[in-house]
Amino acid sequence: MQAQVYALLTVLVLSGCAGEPDNAKWRGELEVSGVVKLDGIPLAGATVSFHQATGSPLVATTDQDGNYALDLTEIEGSALGKYSVRIRRSSKLNVEGSSEMVEDVPEKFNEQTELVRDIFDGAISIDFNLITEAEEDEPGE
Repeated sequence: MQAQVYALLTVLVLSGCAGEPDNAKWRGELEVSGVVKLDGIPLAGATVSFHQATGSPLVATTDQDGNYALDLTEIEGSALGKYSVRIRRSSKLNVEGSSEMVEDVPEKFNEQTELVRDIFDGAISIDFNLITEAEEDEPGE
C-alpha cells in the first residue's frame, strides 16, 4: 500500500513538472503593430518611436493607411516593458514658394509625449487615435 502511495505521488509530481505554468509560456513571436490616426484620419508617413530609459528606440513608419509594424528582429535582449511613444510627421508648409517644414502632430504626442504603452510577449496591437482638441481627457486613446 505504501509503495502505491509513493508511486502515485511520484506520478503527480512528475506530471506537474512536465510543462511550464500558463503565465510563463511564450505566446508566440513578439510582434507589435497598429494604426495611427490623427483626429480620426489615418496618419500616413508618420514616424512612430517607442522609447525606454536606456537603449535605442524601436522605430517604424506608417503606410498610407496609418499602419505601422515594429521590426524587432535585430533587438538584443528583451523588448518587453514600458515605453514612452513619440509620433511625428513633418510636411511642407502649404504656402506658395515655401519649402518650410511644419510638424503635423501636436507636441503632446511627440517631443513632450504623454503617450505611454506596455509591450508584452506575443503579438499585440497598439493603436493610436490622436485627438488635437483641447478638451480631450486621455491622450491618444
